[in-house]
Amino acid sequence: MLRSLLTAVSSLRSHQTYLDVVGNNIANVNTTGFKASRIAFQDLLSQTLRGGTAPDPAGVGGTNPMQVGMGMALRAVETIHTQGDLQPTGQDTDVAVEGEGFFTLSDGRRQLYTRDGSFNVGADGALTNAGGLRVQGWTADARGNVNTGLAVASITIPQTTIGGTQSTQLKISGNLDSAAAVAATAAVTMTLYDSLGIGHAVTVTFTKTAGNAWSWAAATTDETLGATGTPPTLALGTGALTFDATGGPTGENPSDPLPAAPSAFTPQFTVNPTNGAAVGQVVRVDMRPLSQVAQSSAVNIAANNGSAAGQLLSMTVDSLGRLIGAYSNGRTQALAQLAMARFLNPAGLNKAGGSAFAESLASGTPIVGTAGTGGRGTVASGVLEGSNVNLAEQFTRMILAERGFQANARVISTSDEVLQDLINLKR
Repeated sequence: MLRSLLTAVSSLRSHQTYLDVVGNNIANVNTTGFKASRIAFQDLLSQTLRGGTAPDPAGVGGTNPMQVGMGMALRAVETIHTQGDLQPTGQDTDVAVEGEGFFTLSDGRRQLYTRDGSFNVGADGALTNAGGLRVQGWTADARGNVNTGLAVASITIPQTTIGGTQSTQLKISGNLDSAAAVAATAAVTMTLYDSLGIGHAVTVTFTKTAGNAWSWAAATTDETLGATGTPPTLALGTGALTFDATGGPTGENPSDPLPAAPSAFTPQFTVNPTNGAAVGQVVRVDMRPLSQVAQSSAVNIAANNGSAAGQLLSMTVDSLGRLIGAYSNGRTQALAQLAMARFLNPAGLNKAGGSAFAESLASGTPIVGTAGTGGRGTVASGVLEGSNVNLAEQFTRMILAERGFQANARVISTSDEVLQDLINLKR
């Protein structure tokens, strides 16, 4: 009779744990990156009242063993690593993993792993999660190059400013009016950036010299480029252009790559800034996009590979986990790249709190690399991964746990009544 009491007690204890697991899942239904747990039971050792016997070919058949179970116990509480729903946040530094893999964090003592990608840049430029843990990966150099062959380290975003880029190639497009009179002019002003990112205005003037012929002259009034006189001026270069009967550049094809050597429509000139920037700056100008047809003259700058210095305005994260900075000068540059970890047995990870996991003997060592490689999934920007808790399933399991607890409590009360009747036999 005592056997049934002890069996029911073991079941009550296990069903209480069942309720604990379900309650924790429901409590974290809105926790970012949370992974639900499930419980599994197993029966305990059974007491053998009679062993089984083999059949006798000349007599009776065999008998099965007679066993009475000794109760039940927990077999496992497993973490389910299914994908949670992606929830838009509108913040570019919020990221989520699509597929397998974890973001890597550090608390200064150990590495932790998470699916919660709510990251921010701290006052010291460090990329951290909401709990202050430092996000791990590779920080780009001043030119935006990321070396993923280096050891993983804490990511910092130091490039709040970016230096200017020297102008070495410009492109002029538009039209020169074929019906214009000789000596008619058209002009365009372009900005040449020196090695310090300082802009210098240079004006290119086109003058018609004959039916299909034009001349050009580049000049500047910028004294830091050497302009002198009253008013200050400096001639940088001149040349002649000839257009064919269709209005295109004679002997040139605008769709061809820029020729190695200068030509009539791809001239070059040299400037020597006196403001501390590098001297001997060679500027190549591509005029092949120009046409000469019977329309009003209109000339503009189509391309300039130089730029001024810029301030970091915003960051985005691409599918490979690269943080791309957008600057006020229109340039974009890689700032860092997130490190992603994958485990052969993610269910073996230890929950470490804060939606983070820690490596265990069961999980195996992390396989660290970049997103989009080695089965580590890709990164989505502007979203966070929600909890994978299914409320309908959890409420169903709550009912099962409650009924299991209730039934085993009834076993205890029934066994108690039988014991009481047994004691009353003496009266």
